[in-house]
Amino acid sequence: MQKIHLTDDIVRSLPFTALGRRVHFADTTVENMRLVVGGGRKAFYFVPDQPGISGILRIGEYPETATETAREVATRLKKAVSGGVANPPEQSEQLAHSLPFAAVVELQAQQLHLRRHNRSADKDAKFLKRYLIDPSVNPWALKPIGMVAATDVVNLIYSMRDRPALARTCLSKVKALFNWAMHPSRRVEFGLPANPVSDITPRMLDLRPRWRDRHFSELEMRAYLAAADRLEKPSQRVFCQALTLTGQRPLDLGMMRWSELNLDKGIWMKPRDRDSLYSNTPEITPLSERTVSLLLSLRCGTSSAVDEYVFGSDFASRGKLARLRGMVDRRMSDYLRGAAPTRPRGEPWRWHDVRRSVIEILMEAGTPVEIARRATGSAPDPMTSTTALRSIREALDRLALALNEIRQDGERDDEDGPGHSPG
Repeated sequence: MQKIHLTDDIVRSLPFTALGRRVHFADTTVENMRLVVGGGRKAFYFVPDQPGISGILRIGEYPETATETAREVATRLKKAVSGGVANPPEQSEQLAHSLPFAAVVELQAQQLHLRRHNRSADKDAKFLKRYLIDPSVNPWALKPIGMVAATDVVNLIYSMRDRPALARTCLSKVKALFNWAMHPSRRVEFGLPANPVSDITPRMLDLRPRWRDRHFSELEMRAYLAAADRLEKPSQRVFCQALTLTGQRPLDLGMMRWSELNLDKGIWMKPRDRDSLYSNTPEITPLSERTVSLLLSLRCGTSSAVDEYVFGSDFASRGKLARLRGMVDRRMSDYLRGAAPTRPRGEPWRWHDVRRSVIEILMEAGTPVEIARRATGSAPDPMTSTTALRSIREALDRLALALNEIRQDGERDDEDGPGHSPG
């Protein structure tokens, strides 16, 4: 492992290696700070060297986390871990309060496999590291655990209120963590005087699903189409484009198989929901000519021809969809900054917002709401007639034309130059 004095310029210039191999660099200023380059990412980590403390704490990813910021965090962690473990027992109650919350989470994650029922130990550890240890997600991750207040926890949960299931799960994990940390053999070592979340309940925080009505503006849809066109992998590019051309659920589209398609007739025999009364009968879903053309171009590629699934066997996983949404969002942000630098960015979008926007475009094009919902799979008809199929296909063809017009408007704006104000 090479030791270098890390700076932003050095981190930016470090190349990625072939075959996804990861390379570790140690900082000469803070011995416990590491930079890991690989997998398309450059991330800073803290590696404790105190006896009784093992595991790695993730500080942040470059460039979201600057090198100096990572060095300051690593210095605080080193001081906190040294003070919380290396001191005699009689001093631990006074000094162990410096042990950061993230370090306690890391200790609990290492012991999850010792539980009597530990089938979900790996999954739980991954959740803890993603939502509680990462300072970019949990702003008080590096706060001493004895100073974590109920308001800190409530603010973190409220930041997830638009995802009630995630918020409830996160609250459950935090409560379980503090219950574990309150054990008499640990609370003195951690410097935890009391359990700050003992009285917090999901009912108290009102973690119920809330109505969401997020639509893309015309400029945002133009940015989404431009971002989709610039994705590197053909499967990702076609998936994002097909999402706007079909309006289907992302998970349903991601699980599309070649055996379910009849591209000569432009038909997708989509499996129904298991809870449906007609679950044994596939749902006949027509496809527009543009969608068929995209799928044919993808089938000609060598990477897709050997897979049963159209976009890849692992494409329907929520983790991969989340990473893909992040890639599209970054490209959208670049496009929007260039097209309308003074216009504030709207609230964060989700995949379902694309579907909702597609239904809106269909209705603006004169499609009846019933046909628009059937075309996007929002209201499947168990006995779809030939007339309905024709109406759905015509609606999807009009959708493809409308999306093409939005894309061409963006190309004309680019030709007019940066001084042109987009509509």
